[in-house]
Amino acid sequence: MRILLLLTLSVLCIGCSISDKTFKPSLIKAEATLDDFKDYCAGSQGKWQGTVTSVISEKNVGQEGALLKYEWEARFAKGGRVMNQRVNGPNSSSEALVFYDAGAKKIQITYASSKGIVNRHSIHRDEDKWIRLTRQARPDGTITSFYSEIRNSEDGKIKTIDIYGKHENGEEWKQTNIWHRVEE
Repeated sequence: MRILLLLTLSVLCIGCSISDKTFKPSLIKAEATLDDFKDYCAGSQGKWQGTVTSVISEKNVGQEGALLKYEWEARFAKGGRVMNQRVNGPNSSSEALVFYDAGAKKIQITYASSKGIVNRHSIHRDEDKWIRLTRQARPDGTITSFYSEIRNSEDGKIKTIDIYGKHENGEEWKQTNIWHRVEE
């Protein structure tokens, strides 16, 4: 019984580790449907460009304060149940698979970067935006978590991603990435 209680508390602590805004249990329990997956992918498909100023300040995530230009492309694989994404920046590149996990009832994305970073995203819809919960594993084994709100413009040509988290010292940070669709 004690072990079950400790495991339950551990899971709850992991789920609430960033701040009230980031990993509320209600966000972790939120679900997505296959139709949500199709809508999310339709809003991501194509080629995108953006200039990002990183405030995350981890040397493997970005250069704090540096303005960096990135491009990414998202395309469905044959069958329409998996989307491939490729991100290219000045110092690294990443590959990702986007899929609907029917068992978890979540849109899932797994990114692996040329710098050894692995991001696992879990996504669901929340009214006019998408909520993305991220677990990041860095090359040194450090694990961190982020919370993001993703919004697409009405015409589908601009994607705004607000990312929230905490530095190791507990100070909260926010980073906004704005992407422009250059090709569908």
